[in-house]
Order: sequence, then structure tokens, then C-alpha cells
Amino acid sequence: MSARRILTIGFELASPDTNCESLRSKISLLDWDIILFKPQIDNFNRFDILGEQSLNESFEHWRREIQQSVETGKTVIVFSSKS
Repeated sequence: MSARRILTIGFELASPDTNCESLRSKISLLDWDIILFKPQIDNFNRFDILGEQSLNESFEHWRREIQQSVETGKTVIVFSSKS
């Protein structure tokens, strides 16, 4: 059995066996076996929110990607915070 491919979004792990992407990324999650997702809007500045790539566009992309990943049997873990 081959090693699981692990992707983190919004944070990094101290492991060379994982890949990391930012919340702004438009990557597809279907190439990964395990997805760890930590949405942090403080990574967006005022220009991002009002400019071309809005916060809503990013979260809509991730909503679709996470839904599709779960439907195809991927492991998706979402970390949330109180604020």
C-alpha cells in the first residue's frame, strides 16, 4: 500500500511528508487522500476582500472542493476557532 498523500490548507505541519497550500489557492483536493483545512480570514487584507479575489470567492471554491472530496471518500478535517 502506498503512502497517503496529505495536504494542509491555511497552516503548515512540521513534516516533510505533507504539502501546504494557502487559503487563496485554487488547487483541487481530489489528488490528496487526507486534507487538513484551517480557514483563517486574517490571511486576507482589505484589498483581497474588496478586490478581484474576494473572501466569498475563496470560501465558495473551498466549499465545493470539500464537498466533492467528502463525496468521493477523502478524509477531510476542518479546524475551526471561536473567533
